[in-house]
Amino acid sequence: IKEIYVENSRADEYFAWVETIPNSGISYTSKDSISYNSAYNTYIKGDCSASISSFEKYNTDYPAGFFRIPAHYYTAICYDNQKQYSTAVTKYKVVADGSDNEYKPIAIERISVLYLYLKDTANAFTYYTLLEKYSNDNKSRKKALFGQLITAYHLGKFDIAKTKAEQLIKSDQLENDESGEAYNILGKLALRNINTDKENALRSAKGYFNKTLINHQDLYGAEAKYNVNYIYYMQDSLDKCRKGIMEFNQQFSGFKYLLGKSVILFGDLYVKKGDKFNAKATYNSMLDSQFPDIALEARRKIEALEPPKSNLSPSED
Repeated sequence: IKEIYVENSRADEYFAWVETIPNSGISYTSKDSISYNSAYNTYIKGDCSASISSFEKYNTDYPAGFFRIPAHYYTAICYDNQKQYSTAVTKYKVVADGSDNEYKPIAIERISVLYLYLKDTANAFTYYTLLEKYSNDNKSRKKALFGQLITAYHLGKFDIAKTKAEQLIKSDQLENDESGEAYNILGKLALRNINTDKENALRSAKGYFNKTLINHQDLYGAEAKYNVNYIYYMQDSLDKCRKGIMEFNQQFSGFKYLLGKSVILFGDLYVKKGDKFNAKATYNSMLDSQFPDIALEARRKIEALEPPKSNLSPSED
């Protein structure tokens, strides 16, 4: 009879039935087990809404229950499947923040992804760091390194970002986004040293961006190509810069934002050559850009080319 009630997720009805039998009873431990199995049977039938209700009742009735960890884990999966991500995170955290258990690595990984999706970069970084500790294969370790790389860079933890990028590029079987992000961030970090060691910073950065360009014709490649052209500009290799911008237009014209940045760079190139007329015409072409920051940058550069206005009042006849 017990199996019938449990299989049909009716644990409370079973407990009520037992209480009608003289001289019978059920221990707390048995109730714990029966209640969990009843909820789990609902879960394996694929009914997430009912599973959430059953597991939440179990968690309320048995806050220190023997099956507390798996109950929270399966509840988290159901909230996750229903796109209730913030609630899913709270359930996964019970699993991830508890003592070691079989569900912990999976919970940590999913929390990391959800925090990143929810734009909680600081917590995403924390759990990607924890994920590296609990990684048991190359794929999981790469995911941990990649997550730490992008979150550390976003948080301004540049030394950590550099370390994780260097670790990532030494890994086996890199995915496109892993290699593209790692080399491009290393390039951008190298450019941060431009004011203290310009020559080495530009040379190092160009090396990283060129690594990206070997295998990428995607956004990572477009970003790398733009930065290589910028480096040529900073090195006064203006013919190479011009040629590179033309190549960008042929290879990466679909990436409109970076194409706009490249047009601005073309204007800068004209300025450096002393050709203010073509520089102004180039900037003018970006005044109606769909990207407000590019349009604003173009306007500022045009204004910088205008002769200064006199503060003197016109003389009167």
